[in-house]
Amino acid sequence: MTSLPKFLRFALIVLLLGVVAGLIGMLLGYVLFETQSLAFGYNAGPDHENYLEAIQATSPLRRVIALVVCGLIGGIGWFLLARYGKKTVSLKQAVNAEKPHMPGIETVANALLQIVTIGIGSPLGKEGAPRMVGALVANRVGNWFRLDHEDTRLLMAACAGGGFAAIYNIPVAGALFALEVLLMGARLRWIVVSFSISVIAAFTARWGLGNVHQYTIVSPLNFGWDLLLWALATGSLFACSALIFIRITDEARAKAPTQYKIIVFNMFNFTILGILMIFLPELAGNGRIAAQLGFTGQMTVIFATVLLAGKVLVEWGSLRAGAQGGLLTPSLANGALLAIITAGAWSHFFPDNALGAFAIVGASTFLGIARKMPITAIVLLLEMTQVDLKLAVPMVVCMGSAKLTETLWTRYRVRL
Repeated sequence: MTSLPKFLRFALIVLLLGVVAGLIGMLLGYVLFETQSLAFGYNAGPDHENYLEAIQATSPLRRVIALVVCGLIGGIGWFLLARYGKKTVSLKQAVNAEKPHMPGIETVANALLQIVTIGIGSPLGKEGAPRMVGALVANRVGNWFRLDHEDTRLLMAACAGGGFAAIYNIPVAGALFALEVLLMGARLRWIVVSFSISVIAAFTARWGLGNVHQYTIVSPLNFGWDLLLWALATGSLFACSALIFIRITDEARAKAPTQYKIIVFNMFNFTILGILMIFLPELAGNGRIAAQLGFTGQMTVIFATVLLAGKVLVEWGSLRAGAQGGLLTPSLANGALLAIITAGAWSHFFPDNALGAFAIVGASTFLGIARKMPITAIVLLLEMTQVDLKLAVPMVVCMGSAKLTETLWTRYRVRL
């Protein structure tokens, strides 16, 4: 390949990495499904159907045992990585470093631990694993072909977005994630490479995972001008809630235990989660169950309030215990639940709107502020739910109101 013209060689590398990112997302997806099957007898495969029913069908004892095992696997695994492995770096640190480098064995092991614990019931997100491994592969490819710093950095960001796109089947949002969050720019070359890898990765993963979407919206979501008023009025609430959520989760990560204590903390945390799942099985997993119930309007305001409090508690507890995982789906689910709560009172005056429409708007806004990716969040929700594109209008309105609030929050240095 070294004898090929530089442009053609780089194009072939992009094509190769797109396929590899898709295979990474596909394989990690299957690890997740197999883990869920072992833990709860969930055999639906990549279409995600009946996951909640599978958990509800298991005995209370099995739920607790599964989560005890989750704490044991995660605690021992992360202890060993911290004690004997090289220090892992965050995705942003790796992409923005002067000499991008990610430790190979430690990064893959951490990704597998995240996927396995999430499959058993950890409340953290699965998106970190394919992004980390995707960026790692691109880093190694860049070194093998002696690409310059900028090309290696670009491929790492694009391949991270490709892994993200593959496991969630979101080719556009995956590319936007690379551009908005990692590269923080939109040069023509960056756009072409990011979209090429994400699209190839998503279509490659469909070969094994199928062309399915994360959330199934059965009934059409009816909404009108009053949803715009609600979006404008509640944007500040979603912004403040998301900023508080990120503050407390960042502090939880910073105070996570080290050495052998991480085993004890994880065992305790996940045992408590297993006990809570006896009474509230919707707490299981990364928040997809809660989001699905919110998007389809299958919950009351009271239940949404209880579930939101429970989700925030177990997410904080897991991070405080030293568990690893993302906060994308947890943030999305928290936003959906908060939207259901606020829309409950609103719907008394405007009963024609479907609660699911509120939930999707709230989910995108909370996610966009919490993960600092407003554009990606809107597109991601549209891709995941396949709802009418008209819903993008209240999503943009709510996000705009939230971003204004975030700006004021930052300018006046709000402290908790």
